[in-house]
Amino acid sequence: MEDQEKTTISNKKATKPKAASTVVLTHDSNPFTTTINGIKKVFRFNISNLVGTIVFSLFLGALMVATLATMALALVAFIIQQNVPDSAPLIANLPPEAVSFATNMSVSSIYATWAIGLLLAILLGTFIQAIQLSLVAASANSQAIGFGDLLQQSSRRVLPLLGLMAIVAMVIIASIVVLMLLSQITGPVIAVLIIIAIVIALYLYVRLIFATFSIIEEGLGPMAALKRSIALTKGHFVETMGIVAVTALFVLAPSLLFDLLSSATNAPVSSIIMFISMIVSLIVSTIVGVGFAERFVQLRNIKNGAVVATKTHVMNYVAILLMMLGYMIASTLSKPHSGYDHPYNNSKQLEEHNRGWDDTTMPESDASSYNLH
Repeated sequence: MEDQEKTTISNKKATKPKAASTVVLTHDSNPFTTTINGIKKVFRFNISNLVGTIVFSLFLGALMVATLATMALALVAFIIQQNVPDSAPLIANLPPEAVSFATNMSVSSIYATWAIGLLLAILLGTFIQAIQLSLVAASANSQAIGFGDLLQQSSRRVLPLLGLMAIVAMVIIASIVVLMLLSQITGPVIAVLIIIAIVIALYLYVRLIFATFSIIEEGLGPMAALKRSIALTKGHFVETMGIVAVTALFVLAPSLLFDLLSSATNAPVSSIIMFISMIVSLIVSTIVGVGFAERFVQLRNIKNGAVVATKTHVMNYVAILLMMLGYMIASTLSKPHSGYDHPYNNSKQLEEHNRGWDDTTMPESDASSYNLH
Protein backbone atom coordinates (compact mmCIF):
# COMPACT_ATOMS: atom_id res chain seq x y z
CA MET A 1 0.00 0.00 0.00
CA GLU A 2 2.80 2.43 0.89
CA ASP A 3 4.62 1.51 -2.31
CA GLN A 4 1.51 2.34 -4.33
CA GLU A 5 1.15 5.73 -2.62
CA LYS A 6 4.82 6.52 -3.24
CA THR A 7 4.41 5.52 -6.86
CA THR A 8 1.33 7.76 -7.20
CA ILE A 9 3.12 10.72 -5.63
CA SER A 10 6.17 10.24 -7.80
CA ASN A 11 3.98 10.08 -10.91
CA LYS A 12 2.25 13.34 -9.96
CA LYS A 13 5.60 15.04 -9.47
CA ALA A 14 6.81 13.67 -12.77
CA THR A 15 3.83 15.01 -14.66
CA LYS A 16 4.27 18.64 -13.53
CA PRO A 17 7.43 19.41 -15.54
CA LYS A 18 5.87 17.69 -18.52
CA ALA A 19 2.81 19.97 -18.44
CA ALA A 20 4.98 23.07 -18.11
CA SER A 21 7.18 21.99 -21.01
CA THR A 22 4.23 22.07 -23.40
CA VAL A 23 4.38 25.88 -23.42
CA VAL A 24 7.02 26.88 -25.96
CA LEU A 25 8.32 30.43 -25.69
CA THR A 26 8.83 31.99 -29.10
CA HIS A 27 8.88 35.37 -30.80
CA ASP A 28 6.70 35.58 -33.90
CA SER A 29 7.11 38.97 -35.52
CA ASN A 30 4.39 38.29 -38.11
CA PRO A 31 1.26 40.10 -36.82
CA PHE A 32 -1.16 37.90 -38.77
CA THR A 33 0.14 34.56 -37.50
CA THR A 34 0.54 36.01 -33.99
CA THR A 35 -3.12 37.04 -33.93
CA ILE A 36 -4.35 33.77 -35.45
CA ASN A 37 -2.32 31.68 -32.99
CA GLY A 38 -3.72 33.78 -30.15
CA ILE A 39 -7.29 33.20 -31.36
CA LYS A 40 -6.60 29.46 -31.44
CA LYS A 41 -5.48 29.63 -27.81
CA VAL A 42 -8.69 31.37 -26.78
CA PHE A 43 -10.78 28.58 -28.32
CA ARG A 44 -8.46 25.91 -26.93
CA PHE A 45 -8.15 27.06 -23.33
CA ASN A 46 -11.08 29.39 -22.59
CA ILE A 47 -13.93 28.78 -25.04
CA SER A 48 -16.55 28.55 -22.26
CA ASN A 49 -15.20 31.71 -20.63
CA LEU A 50 -15.30 33.46 -24.00
CA VAL A 51 -19.04 32.77 -24.19
CA GLY A 52 -19.48 33.84 -20.58
CA THR A 53 -17.49 37.02 -21.14
CA ILE A 54 -19.56 37.97 -24.19
CA VAL A 55 -22.88 37.33 -22.43
CA PHE A 56 -21.78 39.16 -19.29
CA SER A 57 -20.43 42.06 -21.36
CA LEU A 58 -23.77 42.33 -23.15
CA PHE A 59 -25.51 42.45 -19.77
CA LEU A 60 -23.19 45.18 -18.51
CA GLY A 61 -23.55 46.97 -21.84
CA ALA A 62 -27.33 46.97 -21.43
CA LEU A 63 -26.88 48.55 -18.00
CA MET A 64 -24.66 51.20 -19.60
CA VAL A 65 -27.30 51.94 -22.23
CA ALA A 66 -29.96 52.29 -19.52
CA THR A 67 -27.63 54.58 -17.57
CA LEU A 68 -26.95 56.77 -20.60
CA ALA A 69 -30.68 56.89 -21.41
CA THR A 70 -31.39 58.13 -17.89
CA MET A 71 -28.70 60.79 -18.26
CA ALA A 72 -30.26 61.83 -21.57
CA LEU A 73 -33.63 62.16 -19.86
CA ALA A 74 -32.02 64.41 -17.26
CA LEU A 75 -30.63 66.49 -20.12
CA VAL A 76 -34.13 66.84 -21.54
CA ALA A 77 -35.32 67.98 -18.13
CA PHE A 78 -32.58 70.58 -18.05
CA ILE A 79 -33.50 71.83 -21.55
CA ILE A 80 -37.19 72.12 -20.65
CA GLN A 81 -36.61 73.91 -17.37
CA GLN A 82 -34.01 76.29 -18.81
CA ASN A 83 -36.13 77.07 -21.89
CA VAL A 84 -33.25 76.39 -24.25
CA PRO A 85 -33.91 78.08 -27.63
CA ASP A 86 -34.87 75.91 -30.62
CA SER A 87 -35.55 72.89 -28.39
CA ALA A 88 -39.23 72.57 -29.31
CA PRO A 89 -38.70 70.08 -32.21
CA LEU A 90 -36.65 67.83 -29.93
CA ILE A 91 -39.27 67.81 -27.18
CA ALA A 92 -42.12 67.30 -29.66
CA ASN A 93 -40.57 63.99 -30.82
CA LEU A 94 -40.38 62.58 -27.29
CA PRO A 95 -43.05 60.38 -25.68
CA PRO A 96 -45.47 62.38 -23.47
CA GLU A 97 -44.55 60.23 -20.46
CA ALA A 98 -40.87 61.10 -20.83
CA VAL A 99 -41.64 64.81 -21.14
CA SER A 100 -43.91 64.68 -18.10
CA PHE A 101 -41.27 62.89 -16.03
CA ALA A 102 -38.54 65.30 -17.16
CA THR A 103 -40.68 68.32 -16.34
CA ASN A 104 -41.12 67.17 -12.75
CA MET A 105 -37.41 66.54 -12.12
CA SER A 106 -35.81 68.91 -9.65
CA VAL A 107 -32.57 70.70 -10.39
CA SER A 108 -30.70 68.72 -7.74
CA SER A 109 -31.94 65.40 -9.14
CA ILE A 110 -30.81 66.42 -12.62
CA TYR A 111 -27.23 67.07 -11.48
CA ALA A 112 -27.25 63.97 -9.27
CA THR A 113 -28.39 61.84 -12.21
CA TRP A 114 -25.54 63.16 -14.35
CA ALA A 115 -22.91 62.60 -11.66
CA ILE A 116 -24.05 59.12 -10.64
CA GLY A 117 -24.73 58.08 -14.24
CA LEU A 118 -21.31 59.20 -15.43
CA LEU A 119 -19.58 57.39 -12.58
CA LEU A 120 -21.59 54.21 -13.15
CA ALA A 121 -20.99 54.26 -16.92
CA ILE A 122 -17.23 54.65 -16.41
CA LEU A 123 -17.13 51.83 -13.85
CA LEU A 124 -19.15 49.48 -16.07
CA GLY A 125 -17.03 50.27 -19.13
CA THR A 126 -13.80 49.74 -17.21
CA PHE A 127 -15.03 46.46 -15.73
CA ILE A 128 -15.94 45.18 -19.21
CA GLN A 129 -12.45 46.12 -20.42
CA ALA A 130 -10.83 44.39 -17.43
CA ILE A 131 -12.76 41.16 -18.07
CA GLN A 132 -11.83 41.08 -21.74
CA LEU A 133 -8.17 41.85 -21.05
CA SER A 134 -7.94 39.21 -18.32
CA LEU A 135 -9.46 36.59 -20.62
CA VAL A 136 -7.09 37.17 -23.55
CA ALA A 137 -4.09 37.55 -21.24
CA ALA A 138 -4.76 34.13 -19.67
CA SER A 139 -5.22 32.62 -23.14
CA ALA A 140 -1.97 34.14 -24.41
CA ASN A 141 -0.21 32.46 -21.48
CA SER A 142 -1.87 29.15 -22.42
CA GLN A 143 -3.81 29.14 -19.16
CA ALA A 144 -7.38 28.04 -18.57
CA ILE A 145 -9.10 30.27 -16.03
CA GLY A 146 -12.42 29.79 -14.24
CA PHE A 147 -15.08 32.41 -14.85
CA GLY A 148 -15.29 33.19 -11.13
CA ASP A 149 -11.52 33.71 -10.99
CA LEU A 150 -11.79 35.84 -14.12
CA LEU A 151 -14.33 38.15 -12.49
CA GLN A 152 -12.36 38.30 -9.25
CA GLN A 153 -9.11 39.17 -11.00
CA SER A 154 -10.85 41.73 -13.19
CA SER A 155 -12.47 43.48 -10.23
CA ARG A 156 -9.05 43.92 -8.60
CA ARG A 157 -7.75 45.69 -11.69
CA VAL A 158 -10.58 48.21 -12.09
CA LEU A 159 -9.09 50.94 -9.88
CA PRO A 160 -5.61 50.87 -11.51
CA LEU A 161 -7.28 50.96 -14.93
CA LEU A 162 -9.35 53.96 -13.82
CA GLY A 163 -6.14 55.67 -12.72
CA LEU A 164 -4.64 54.99 -16.13
CA MET A 165 -7.75 56.41 -17.81
CA ALA A 166 -7.52 59.52 -15.64
CA ILE A 167 -3.90 60.12 -16.68
CA VAL A 168 -4.75 59.64 -20.35
CA ALA A 169 -7.77 61.95 -20.02
CA MET A 170 -5.64 64.71 -18.46
CA VAL A 171 -3.10 64.41 -21.28
CA ILE A 172 -5.87 64.59 -23.88
CA ILE A 173 -7.46 67.63 -22.23
CA ALA A 174 -4.09 69.39 -22.00
CA SER A 175 -3.45 68.61 -25.68
CA ILE A 176 -6.84 70.04 -26.66
CA VAL A 177 -6.12 73.23 -24.70
CA VAL A 178 -2.76 73.60 -26.46
CA LEU A 179 -4.36 73.04 -29.87
CA MET A 180 -7.04 75.63 -29.08
CA LEU A 181 -4.32 78.14 -28.21
CA LEU A 182 -2.41 77.28 -31.37
CA SER A 183 -5.58 77.63 -33.44
CA GLN A 184 -5.06 81.39 -33.28
CA ILE A 185 -2.17 80.84 -35.68
CA THR A 186 -3.23 81.00 -39.31
CA GLY A 187 -1.68 79.88 -42.56
CA PRO A 188 0.42 76.78 -43.29
CA VAL A 189 2.01 76.84 -39.82
CA ILE A 190 -1.13 75.51 -38.11
CA ALA A 191 -1.42 72.72 -40.70
CA VAL A 192 2.15 71.63 -39.99
CA LEU A 193 1.52 71.75 -36.24
CA ILE A 194 -1.62 69.61 -36.59
CA ILE A 195 0.30 67.01 -38.61
CA ILE A 196 3.05 66.97 -35.98
CA ALA A 197 0.45 66.56 -33.22
CA ILE A 198 -1.16 63.61 -35.03
CA VAL A 199 2.21 61.89 -35.50
CA ILE A 200 3.12 62.39 -31.83
CA ALA A 201 -0.27 61.08 -30.71
CA LEU A 202 0.08 57.97 -32.87
CA TYR A 203 3.62 57.35 -31.61
CA LEU A 204 2.57 57.66 -27.96
CA TYR A 205 -0.47 55.43 -28.54
CA VAL A 206 1.72 52.60 -29.87
CA ARG A 207 4.43 53.00 -27.23
CA LEU A 208 1.89 53.04 -24.36
CA ILE A 209 -0.52 50.43 -25.70
CA PHE A 210 0.65 47.66 -23.36
CA ALA A 211 0.06 49.68 -20.19
CA THR A 212 -3.31 47.98 -19.69
CA PHE A 213 -1.79 44.50 -19.98
CA SER A 214 0.95 45.53 -17.56
CA ILE A 215 -1.79 46.33 -15.05
CA ILE A 216 -3.76 43.15 -15.73
CA GLU A 217 -0.83 40.74 -15.95
CA GLU A 218 1.76 42.22 -13.61
CA GLY A 219 -0.41 44.16 -11.17
CA LEU A 220 1.42 47.43 -11.75
CA GLY A 221 0.11 50.88 -10.94
CA PRO A 222 -0.80 53.37 -13.69
CA MET A 223 2.56 55.20 -13.89
CA ALA A 224 4.61 52.01 -13.56
CA ALA A 225 2.47 50.41 -16.27
CA LEU A 226 3.15 53.30 -18.66
CA LYS A 227 6.90 53.00 -18.06
CA ARG A 228 6.70 49.24 -18.53
CA SER A 229 4.95 49.63 -21.88
CA ILE A 230 7.59 52.07 -23.09
CA ALA A 231 10.31 49.61 -22.06
CA LEU A 232 8.63 46.67 -23.79
CA THR A 233 8.02 48.47 -27.09
CA LYS A 234 11.55 49.87 -27.30
CA GLY A 235 12.95 48.60 -30.60
CA HIS A 236 9.62 46.95 -31.47
CA PHE A 237 7.54 49.90 -32.66
CA VAL A 238 6.82 48.53 -36.14
CA GLU A 239 5.67 45.09 -35.02
CA THR A 240 3.53 46.65 -32.29
CA MET A 241 2.00 48.91 -34.92
CA GLY A 242 1.52 45.78 -37.06
CA ILE A 243 -0.61 44.18 -34.33
CA VAL A 244 -2.64 47.39 -34.09
CA ALA A 245 -3.21 47.26 -37.85
CA VAL A 246 -4.26 43.59 -37.92
CA THR A 247 -6.67 44.11 -35.03
CA ALA A 248 -8.15 47.14 -36.80
CA LEU A 249 -8.63 45.08 -39.97
CA PHE A 250 -10.40 42.27 -38.11
CA VAL A 251 -12.77 44.78 -36.50
CA LEU A 252 -13.23 46.91 -39.62
CA ALA A 253 -14.17 44.09 -42.02
CA PRO A 254 -17.45 42.97 -40.38
CA SER A 255 -18.32 46.58 -39.58
CA LEU A 256 -18.10 47.53 -43.27
CA LEU A 257 -20.12 44.48 -44.26
CA PHE A 258 -22.95 45.27 -41.86
CA ASP A 259 -22.93 48.95 -42.85
CA LEU A 260 -23.40 47.98 -46.49
CA LEU A 261 -26.21 45.57 -45.60
CA SER A 262 -27.89 48.19 -43.40
CA SER A 263 -27.77 50.87 -46.10
CA ALA A 264 -29.32 48.47 -48.63
CA THR A 265 -32.36 47.57 -46.51
CA ASN A 266 -35.42 49.32 -45.10
CA ALA A 267 -35.70 50.75 -41.59
CA PRO A 268 -36.94 47.71 -39.57
CA VAL A 269 -34.45 45.31 -41.16
CA SER A 270 -31.70 47.90 -40.89
CA SER A 271 -32.26 48.19 -37.13
CA ILE A 272 -31.99 44.41 -36.74
CA ILE A 273 -28.82 44.36 -38.80
CA MET A 274 -27.25 47.10 -36.70
CA PHE A 275 -28.12 45.20 -33.50
CA ILE A 276 -26.49 42.06 -34.90
CA SER A 277 -23.52 44.19 -35.95
CA MET A 278 -23.11 45.42 -32.38
CA ILE A 279 -23.01 41.86 -31.03
CA VAL A 280 -20.61 40.67 -33.74
CA SER A 281 -18.33 43.65 -33.10
CA LEU A 282 -18.23 42.79 -29.40
CA ILE A 283 -17.35 39.17 -30.16
CA VAL A 284 -14.70 40.07 -32.72
CA SER A 285 -13.10 42.80 -30.60
CA THR A 286 -12.93 40.43 -27.62
CA ILE A 287 -11.33 37.61 -29.60
CA VAL A 288 -8.83 39.59 -31.68
CA GLY A 289 -7.67 41.42 -28.57
CA VAL A 290 -5.63 38.31 -27.89
CA GLY A 291 -3.25 39.52 -30.61
CA PHE A 292 -2.18 42.35 -28.30
CA ALA A 293 -1.87 39.88 -25.42
CA GLU A 294 0.28 37.57 -27.54
CA ARG A 295 2.59 40.41 -28.53
CA PHE A 296 2.76 41.60 -24.91
CA VAL A 297 3.81 38.13 -23.68
CA GLN A 298 6.40 37.83 -26.46
CA LEU A 299 7.93 41.24 -25.74
CA ARG A 300 7.94 40.50 -22.02
CA ASN A 301 9.81 37.25 -22.65
CA ILE A 302 12.33 39.14 -24.79
CA LYS A 303 12.75 41.77 -22.09
CA ASN A 304 13.28 39.05 -19.45
CA GLY A 305 15.86 37.29 -21.63
CA ALA A 306 13.76 34.14 -22.08
CA VAL A 307 13.48 34.60 -25.86
CA VAL A 308 15.76 36.05 -28.52
CA ALA A 309 14.09 38.65 -30.72
CA THR A 310 13.73 37.83 -34.39
CA LYS A 311 13.95 40.21 -37.34
CA THR A 312 10.93 42.45 -37.93
CA HIS A 313 8.65 40.61 -40.35
CA VAL A 314 7.67 42.30 -43.61
CA MET A 315 4.00 41.48 -42.97
CA ASN A 316 3.97 44.24 -40.34
CA TYR A 317 4.40 46.80 -43.11
CA VAL A 318 1.78 45.01 -45.23
CA ALA A 319 -0.69 45.12 -42.33
CA ILE A 320 -0.12 48.84 -41.81
CA LEU A 321 -0.70 49.56 -45.51
CA LEU A 322 -3.84 47.40 -45.56
CA MET A 323 -5.16 49.24 -42.51
CA MET A 324 -4.66 52.60 -44.20
CA LEU A 325 -6.35 51.32 -47.35
CA GLY A 326 -9.22 49.85 -45.32
CA TYR A 327 -9.94 53.12 -43.57
CA MET A 328 -9.79 54.99 -46.88
CA ILE A 329 -12.41 52.60 -48.27
CA ALA A 330 -14.51 52.94 -45.12
CA SER A 331 -14.33 56.72 -45.33
CA THR A 332 -15.43 56.63 -48.96
CA LEU A 333 -18.35 54.29 -48.31
CA SER A 334 -19.54 56.33 -45.33
CA LYS A 335 -19.98 59.47 -47.45
CA PRO A 336 -23.56 60.19 -48.64
CA HIS A 337 -24.24 59.14 -52.21
CA SER A 338 -24.26 62.26 -54.38
CA GLY A 339 -26.25 60.45 -57.06
CA TYR A 340 -29.31 60.03 -54.86
CA ASP A 341 -31.91 62.68 -55.58
CA HIS A 342 -34.75 63.09 -53.16
CA PRO A 343 -37.76 64.84 -54.72
CA TYR A 344 -37.07 67.79 -52.45
CA ASN A 345 -33.44 67.34 -51.44
CA ASN A 346 -32.74 71.00 -50.92
CA SER A 347 -34.49 74.02 -49.50
CA LYS A 348 -34.89 75.71 -52.89
CA GLN A 349 -36.81 72.78 -54.41
CA LEU A 350 -38.95 72.49 -51.30
CA GLU A 351 -39.74 76.20 -51.44
CA GLU A 352 -40.71 75.93 -55.11
CA HIS A 353 -42.93 72.96 -54.30
CA ASN A 354 -44.70 74.88 -51.55
CA ARG A 355 -45.19 77.87 -53.84
CA GLY A 356 -46.82 75.53 -56.32
CA TRP A 357 -49.78 75.28 -53.95
CA ASP A 358 -50.00 79.02 -53.53
CA ASP A 359 -52.96 80.45 -55.51
CA THR A 360 -50.89 83.49 -56.41
CA THR A 361 -48.59 81.36 -58.52
CA MET A 362 -51.20 79.00 -59.99
CA PRO A 363 -53.14 79.62 -63.20
CA GLU A 364 -56.68 80.80 -62.63
CA SER A 365 -58.19 77.72 -64.17
CA ASP A 366 -56.25 75.45 -61.80
CA ALA A 367 -56.99 77.67 -58.82
CA SER A 368 -60.69 77.67 -59.46
CA SER A 369 -60.74 73.93 -59.93
CA TYR A 370 -59.34 73.50 -56.41
CA ASN A 371 -61.71 76.15 -54.98
CA LEU A 372 -58.85 78.15 -53.64
CA HIS A 373 -60.46 81.53 -54.41
